Amino acid sequence: MQLKLMEIHLAKPALTKLMNLDLPVNVAFRLSRIAKLVGDVFQDIEVQRVKLVEKHGVPSGPGFKVEPENVAVFEDELNLLLDTETVTLDVAPIILNMLGDVKLTPMEMLALEPFLAEE
Repeated sequence: MQLKLMEIHLAKPALTKLMNLDLPVNVAFRLSRIAKLVGDVFQDIEVQRVKLVEKHGVPSGPGFKVEPENVAVFEDELNLLLDTETVTLDVAPIILNMLGDVKLTPMEMLALEPFLAEE
């Protein structure tokens, strides 16, 4: 499946929620494969985000802080990365009915949409 980095960035909290549930073994297996690949990509995103913080920030304690006058430029560059770059993940989607009675908010469902299929 081909995904924009933004889709991965938005899905991470919902995937983390699912990873903490007691799920059937077939769902847990698919989910763990998805989470592993998403985690690797998310680490790459975080490396680039930190580079942008350093580029647009000033030293602050042990790290850097983006000053208010640079926040818009920082956010623009980060969003450009997330909206334009794509990755291919070789994973099978989770079939929606495999989740059984798992409760998700509409926002979580929207974030997980790229990883779900109806059948």
